[in-house]
Amino acid sequence: MIINGIILSLLNALLIGLSIHKFMGKAENKAIYIFNSLFLGLGMVSALFWLYIITSNGQYTKIYPLFEVLFGSVLWILSERKRKRLEKIPLENNTESFSYNDCIAIIVIILSAIYTSLYVVAFPYGKWDAYSMWNVKACFLANGNEGVWLKIFDDVFAHAHRDYPLGLCCLVARGFVFAENSFWVPRLYCLFFSISCLALIYLYLRKIKNSFYGIIGLLLLDLNGNFVYQGSKQYADILLAVFVLLVFYELFCWSDSDRKKIPILAFVYLNGCLWTKNEGIPFAIFCLIYIITTMAKFTKKNVLLLGVALISVFILPVSVKVLCVDSNDIVGRVGERLGVLLDLKRYYIVCWAFADILKRHLWLLLWFVMIYFTKKKKWENYLKLLMIPFGGYAVYFFVYVLTPYNVVWHINTSLPRIFIHYAPALVFLIGAIASRTECLDKQAKNAK
Repeated sequence: MIINGIILSLLNALLIGLSIHKFMGKAENKAIYIFNSLFLGLGMVSALFWLYIITSNGQYTKIYPLFEVLFGSVLWILSERKRKRLEKIPLENNTESFSYNDCIAIIVIILSAIYTSLYVVAFPYGKWDAYSMWNVKACFLANGNEGVWLKIFDDVFAHAHRDYPLGLCCLVARGFVFAENSFWVPRLYCLFFSISCLALIYLYLRKIKNSFYGIIGLLLLDLNGNFVYQGSKQYADILLAVFVLLVFYELFCWSDSDRKKIPILAFVYLNGCLWTKNEGIPFAIFCLIYIITTMAKFTKKNVLLLGVALISVFILPVSVKVLCVDSNDIVGRVGERLGVLLDLKRYYIVCWAFADILKRHLWLLLWFVMIYFTKKKKWENYLKLLMIPFGGYAVYFFVYVLTPYNVVWHINTSLPRIFIHYAPALVFLIGAIASRTECLDKQAKNAK
């Protein structure tokens, strides 16, 4: 029953995601279509569960699966009624037939799943923040009677960052409702998020050029011990990394188009970023700047869609801030911390920490340098896109400089996790840009 409940929770999320994706009418590779739809659905059902908790005051959670399955079925029926219009935009065929590289990718992903599962078993209830900030709160949301769910904002959770977004918490709570409160839910979810991130790297790069770059990107990420280790601790960082990767894929595809329309799906996935962690806020701001400065044409419709998208992206995090009396432990003290910006010792410590984390991720730096200097002339169109992750890391840098906590402690407890937020997206972006520049070179030669 527990496994059946977990499978049903994922299948219904997929059903909802597929329905929404069909309304969007975007042509896509079949495997990518399924993965993207699944995470689109997971973001939707997390928000749906939170809405259900608020409106029902935490009551009748046992019947929530019935409500969600009914919602998914109705949405599917409505999307099917649009079939004739949407059939004009068929799914794309794979860019190449099943190859040896595909077999290698499948073997690597399976081995990674086995390896990661050993760590997952070692941390059955999640490490540190994962236990207190998401899993225990999820128990209150899944099993609370009238008003009990509000206790996650009480003083007893003061140590657990009450102002944090509840995206992963609601996903786990929803999984508890589907699977009889089994703690296999967060374990299998975190394993699934890690493996999905690897699969998406391969599928995205395979689509843009061929499976060779996909294999390189997959191995670069999979052989990174920090990624596997962080993915097993049930933190929200890997889920955030997946949503960031989804956003970058949409923005990359959009940057290669005429850019006359708002990238709606990118905003949908941005919603997932902000609903997962506070670190999604600076990322969303940089993405917004990129879209506004890159947009080819602003019509009244585009301005309206942009406004609606912005409002929808910030609704969920704001709902938590309204219910929580705490201000963010970093942002709330910025005013009184400005003086430390003149403390050169703090800069030295933070620079040294970033240099150390780069040394441990030298593979990513070499991957970037090698491709940049071999394809330098063709990178101009993508430099803005690359500035987004580097802008995010710059924000993190100054967060450590301004932190009210011990700088060394703050760095040691968070920098390895924070680095993971953009690592998969950077692997994809660098490989995708290299692939695209090769295609442009071939087209130029053929034109001659």
